[in-house]
Amino acid sequence: MRVELKWWFLIILACGVFAGAVSTAHCQARPVIVLQNVFTGITTAQNSVPVTNVGQSQHTMKVEFPTAKGTVSPLSVFFQASYDNNAWFPISISITSVATLTGSPSFYAFTTAYGVYPYVRVVSSFNTPSALPMTVRYVGDAIPSPTVITLSGSRYIF
Repeated sequence: MRVELKWWFLIILACGVFAGAVSTAHCQARPVIVLQNVFTGITTAQNSVPVTNVGQSQHTMKVEFPTAKGTVSPLSVFFQASYDNNAWFPISISITSVATLTGSPSFYAFTTAYGVYPYVRVVSSFNTPSALPMTVRYVGDAIPSPTVITLSGSRYIF
């Protein structure tokens, strides 16, 4: 009985030492959400640099025109992804217009894409209408949320 306890003690001790080495060297806490301003006040068509990548699988962008006076159209703002930072392909639907929401001082729209890619960027295919300054904000999350179907008043409908 005493020999069995000695072996169990050695096994538990070895596992604890090994687990401690693994957790400190390889299991450091990493951020799972990336918040990034992709474009700030742009008026011309352009591609962003790839967003910060920590392995996120949900990519959401907010396109905003804080100074618009009515529906902003035409637009084409969407996500692209790449496996080699050279050949890019679309991964989201394109935001083609932005309308005001009741009670909001800003004009904005959202689009979301899913998937884990080494590189993700935002593309704005057209110059902004009437040279309105456009801001695009990015949120990337490692744990996908439900898809937003629509925004009704001040509430999201999933």
